[in-house]
Amino acid sequence: GLFAIGDPDQSIYAFRGAGGDCERDLMRRWPALSVLRLARSFRASQPVLDMAPGLMHDAARCGNLTAFRDLTTHLHLFSAPDDSAEARWIAHHAKCLLGATSHSLLDGENEGHHGLDGSLSPSDIAVLVRLKAQMGPIAHALEEAGIPFSLPSRDDFSHDERCSRLISIAGRHLGLMPPRPSRDAQDAPVRQDAIADLPPWPVGQLPAPMDMRQWLDSLGWAGRAFTASKPFKSLCGLWHKCGTWKSFFENLAWRNEAELISRRAETVQLLTLHASKGLEFRAVFLPGLDDGLLPLKRPLLFPGLQAPERSGDAVRLPDTTAAGDEAEERRLFYVGLTRASEAVFISTCHEHTLYGKKALLKPSPFVADVRRFCIRTKLGRHTRKVLTQASLL
Repeated sequence: GLFAIGDPDQSIYAFRGAGGDCERDLMRRWPALSVLRLARSFRASQPVLDMAPGLMHDAARCGNLTAFRDLTTHLHLFSAPDDSAEARWIAHHAKCLLGATSHSLLDGENEGHHGLDGSLSPSDIAVLVRLKAQMGPIAHALEEAGIPFSLPSRDDFSHDERCSRLISIAGRHLGLMPPRPSRDAQDAPVRQDAIADLPPWPVGQLPAPMDMRQWLDSLGWAGRAFTASKPFKSLCGLWHKCGTWKSFFENLAWRNEAELISRRAETVQLLTLHASKGLEFRAVFLPGLDDGLLPLKRPLLFPGLQAPERSGDAVRLPDTTAAGDEAEERRLFYVGLTRASEAVFISTCHEHTLYGKKALLKPSPFVADVRRFCIRTKLGRHTRKVLTQASLL
């Protein structure tokens, strides 16, 4: 028999081979499969649950959810001119939410912004981003505000999508993960790089990752930029310590447990949206809801894949997101929204600095799906008045 628990609306790992059609695949294999839908949420408040399904355009597979608890809720949409102003806004509201800690003392000027002010601890708050490249300005703003926070190591491979893909390929090749299901004419087309995913080594045998560089350099999703990156070198370093793939996978299981323990620490968590799946917070900040970041338009954000339009020193990103990619990006945003029980702070900004370059972005198309549920504010232009003494001569 088979008993499975899952949520098709939260399927966000297509790059690891898990598509958004998992329920349909199961029903096709076992037509008599019974499906029990759980309609009550013990985490999120009703306003959060009312907002999130709108991203699916009323096609959420789990249907409408009902909150078990009646919670005070704050939903806020903010527009900033650049990512530095956006980061300062995040730090300000995080400080309002916090009670007294050894790092940050609540003072009178921080009171009265939301019904949750002063009632949260740092571990109740998370800032969830689409790319780790967005973390720099946010971390700087939190540090300046005296707010304790933690973020993934820049050199670590745990949240690097290309490393995750390599690990998935290795696991399938060694028989440690199930192979991807074959696709028929009625299903989605085979990914163009599916054949390239198969390493040129006998099944069950695989060299060390550091000895796979030549093969990885030839793949479109990897290339020399990947094999020269710090995450790949970090992965190779761990493999070298373990000595075998079996020991490497055992160590990965231990690392996942260690990460969960570290997330219980009294700090604001700065995470990617992918890394946040399965976690729960009272308040969640979702910066960068901009067209090009969420939904992500990878060929335009990473140099060399496509020449974007330019305007002065900035890069304007034209629309190139495929429909299938955007559907997964919607589910990813849905995951971010539903990590929160009581407060969601969404923000957009016109100008981002990513990988050393400026990008001018329009608000994400997802903004239209959440705007009506939120309090809306934006940073107005500050006009400075200078008074001068008139001359008597």
